[in-house]
Amino acid sequence: MQKLLYSVFENIASHKGLEKKFLAQISAFKNYYKVKHFLRNCKDGFLSKLLNRVLTEIKYCIEVIFSDNEIIFYRYNYSAFLFNIVLLLKRNTPLILEINTNNEKEAELLNNKIRILLNTFFETPLSKKAKKIVSYGYPLSGNVMKECTDKIKIILNGLNESSFEDKVKDIDNKDVKEIRNKYSLVALFYGYFYPWHGLDRIIDIVKNHKNIGLMIAGTGAEKQLNIVREGSKEENIIYLGYCDKNTIKSLINYTDFAFASMAFDRINWEYGSPLKIAEYLRYGLPIVMNFKVKGLTEKVDYLHKYKNKEDFEDFCKKVKSINKEKIMKDFHYFFDWNRIVKEDILEVDEK
Repeated sequence: MQKLLYSVFENIASHKGLEKKFLAQISAFKNYYKVKHFLRNCKDGFLSKLLNRVLTEIKYCIEVIFSDNEIIFYRYNYSAFLFNIVLLLKRNTPLILEINTNNEKEAELLNNKIRILLNTFFETPLSKKAKKIVSYGYPLSGNVMKECTDKIKIILNGLNESSFEDKVKDIDNKDVKEIRNKYSLVALFYGYFYPWHGLDRIIDIVKNHKNIGLMIAGTGAEKQLNIVREGSKEENIIYLGYCDKNTIKSLINYTDFAFASMAFDRINWEYGSPLKIAEYLRYGLPIVMNFKVKGLTEKVDYLHKYKNKEDFEDFCKKVKSINKEKIMKDFHYFFDWNRIVKEDILEVDEK
């Protein structure tokens, strides 16, 4: 069996969602390759995490230089300085490059000058070197689009988990129960608050629809937190702070639909598939967002691209009649990593 080097640098101890994704991708690749990886799982302090990061990068560099891998799968990371250089110098081994955002626009939005600089050195050259680029959104950074458009394949961001179970412990929160009893529709947003999630827009939409209650769970940088705290002063909006997985499951029982990112235009994305889409669909929740999910939005009634107030109100009128069982059935097919790796990343033809 041929060898594949699976290269990622995020610390899964800090990103449980990414841990599940990485392990599911690895499992799917193992159907076709002997997979080697060095997943980081460091829970200690800053210095230990830094040392772990450096050692992991050295391991990957050694593997690229001295091992006979037939293919390298790499989740692009602008800060993997040594590894990026080694990859650029490496010849012959095919590279599949995963780019999970518009790095150019995201770095500008966060005003991260170091990231802007490193992206200039690495993203486009690695994209030009890659045999294939897979991404969860489109378009990518300007130079990548200019130089490598024909290599880009837009894929769904998978999630290999079972659907939502009905038997979930009820939440002991009077605000949640009150908002469910008071409003005909209840919406949910949970996650880390970034500017491209558009919490400001979500709050503006909901506060102008007094028949909708909104629950927000999560945390973020101070500027985004202030937007949420200010928004929660509205009678129909509550902020619950950080909530663990079990609490989120409990909140689902009180929810009619969810908001995904409402400001992907801030990173220039017309199409997207953030992990949040799969998480919501897993629970059978219809979704409102300001982008399209490639190959799905035009076909289904549970993914609603927000256009205007009137269009949103039409969606709200029918949201409770949307078939949740179909949502979860579609989730299991479309967002399964075994299917995505086989059909979209490796494009295996078994005929």
